[in-house]
Formats: sequence, C-alpha cells, structure tokens
Amino acid sequence: MFSVGLMEIIGRRRVLSMYEEVGRIAALGFDTFEMWAPWNVTAGDAEEVRARLAGDGLKVGCVAAPAELYGDNGRSARLLAEAIGVAHALGAPLVNTYFGHGERDDADAIDRYAEAVRPLLDLAEQAGVTLVLENEFDLFGFDPDHSDITRRPDSLRTLVEKVGHDSFRLNLDPGNYQCSGTDVKEALEAIGQYVAYVHVKDILPFDGPENEYADGWKIFTDAGRRYVVTNLGEGSVPWDMVLEELRRIGYSGNFNLEPHCARDALDEALVRSRELITARFG
Repeated sequence: MFSVGLMEIIGRRRVLSMYEEVGRIAALGFDTFEMWAPWNVTAGDAEEVRARLAGDGLKVGCVAAPAELYGDNGRSARLLAEAIGVAHALGAPLVNTYFGHGERDDADAIDRYAEAVRPLLDLAEQAGVTLVLENEFDLFGFDPDHSDITRRPDSLRTLVEKVGHDSFRLNLDPGNYQCSGTDVKEALEAIGQYVAYVHVKDILPFDGPENEYADGWKIFTDAGRRYVVTNLGEGSVPWDMVLEELRRIGYSGNFNLEPHCARDALDEALVRSRELITARFG
C-alpha cells in the first residue's frame, strides 16, 4: 500500500551506494520504493539492484523518468523507453512520467502528446508496465505560460481518453495541484477513475525568506506564489476529502510518500504519513 520516493530522500546518488539509507527506511516498516532511471538505477545495473533488494525483502513499485514528451526533441522518448526497460527488469509495475511544455494550445498539445506516447505504450504493454502521468506545476520556471495541460484536469481527462490505452494512467499528486492553484476536489471528479498511483505530501502557502528550505522543509514556487511542504495533515491539501474520494472509487494502488524534508525529520514524517493514511483509508 505504501512506497517511499528515494529521490526526495537521497537525491541523484546511484542506488548501489545507498543501500544503508534504503535499509534504514526499511527498518521503519517500508518495503517498496520509487527510484529514478537513470539517476538512481540504469539498464546496466537493474538486475543486480533487483536481486539485492529482493535479498532484503524489498522491491521497487515505480520507476520515475525525467521525460516530458510535449516539446520533446527525442531525448525524453529515449529516456522513457529506457525507464520502461528498467521497470521490467526490476519487476516494477509503473513508470512515472511528465507532460512537458511548449505553446499554450491544449487541443494541439493533447494531439502531439498522444501521438508521441503511443509507440511507448506498445512497448510498455509488452513489458507489463503501466505509464502514469503526474500532474505538475511550474516548479523550475520553465513554463510561465502554463502550457502543461496536467494543471487543467478537464484537459488531462481529454488526453487520457484521446490516448485510449490500458497502459496509460495517471499519478495524482494533490500537493502539486495545490501549488498550481487547481481545485483538488474538481480534479478528482474529472480524473479520479484514471488514477493508478498517488504521491503524498502536504503544502502550506509561504511568505518567508527566499530560501530553498524553511525549518528543514522544501519551498516550492509557482507563478510568483510560494509554498512550503509540511507534515501530512498540517497543510492546506484536503487529504480527508482526497482519501474519502479515492476509497469511494475503489483506488487500490500505492501511496508514495515524499515528505521533502531534512533527514533529521524524515523518519517521523514517513511514519506519521503512513499512520494518517492507514487510519483514514486503510
């Protein structure tokens, strides 16, 4: 039911050098992780990674790829194809991906993305892998025109229906919707039936100093607005509503915990998140 996002904890270090950290998190009762390809694991070491994790009773639930097919020059397609192969080698059922940015024209963007993703979905189907598209906000300032249609749930639903492939589903990140100024309830009503994965963090508006962290918690920016990550249940993301709606529609995937906090607050944040979700959903 739960997995832990390694990139939010150990960054871009290769997984073969971070088993101590993986083991520390596993000692908290977590046995499933989200890894990034190629930053944490590559096609060349995926089999070895799988064997070593399995030896400790651990597994990978999702492989994330830094791939954005809209506005892509071919690099993202190659990265996504590699991630599908890595997921297959690891026995991971999901590959997380992103939409991208370009001109602000939802209809054209949907057509372009749908065309670009189709051959990759055939590859994913052969590998027994589902691609999940994560809703995003303009974290890095690359998309000031907000051309990423995942910000707009109705357009995102149109994309899924346009693609029309069983190996294409969505990764719901309510915290990202909060940062993009999107109503989370309306988002769930629009796309809930297509959600196959959920990222978990909580967010608060922030007007403090221009730093990367505040009291050990990550600060995000979108369209001039700033937000700080906080303990689950202490922010403005309506998690009670989200969990109730996910239960209503029969969601059965993983909740991937990504607290975006300093290491000394990590254990408490992970355990607290698991307890809250278990009490209200599990």
